[in-house]
Amino acid sequence: MSRRRICENFTASYPHQNCGDGNGHQDGKHCVVIETCTLTKTECEKPCCSAPGAPGWSNEAIANEQYFDHPAGTPQECCNACIADTACLAWWWWGGCIHANITAAWKCGFPLDQSGTDAGVIRCSGGPHCTT
Repeated sequence: MSRRRICENFTASYPHQNCGDGNGHQDGKHCVVIETCTLTKTECEKPCCSAPGAPGWSNEAIANEQYFDHPAGTPQECCNACIADTACLAWWWWGGCIHANITAAWKCGFPLDQSGTDAGVIRCSGGPHCTT
C-alpha cells in the first residue's frame, strides 16, 4: 500500500508583525506560507495475482520440477490458490493449473523457465510478498 500527499499552500498574515515584500516595504503584518497536507491511502497499482506482471504472476516458473494438478479454472485462480496454500512453492498454467510443492524449495536457485506462459514463483527468497 502506498501513500500519497495531497497538499494546499496558502498565505496567512498576522497583524502587528512585519512582513514586507522583501524590497524594504513593511505593511505591518508577518506573513507565512502554510502547507496543509492530508495523507491518503491508495491501492497498489497491481495487487498480487491480479494480472500478468503483478506480484506472484511473473510468467516465470521453476524448470525441471514436478508439478501437480490443482483444480483452478483460470491463471488468476491458480495464482491465488498457490498463495493460499502454504505448501505451494510455485504455480504454472499449462492448459490447466499445476503447483510445485514446497519440498522443492532447494531448487529456488535454479534457472527459471521464462517461456512466457502464465506462472509464478511464490515462496522462494526474494519472491513477492503476497499473503491471503
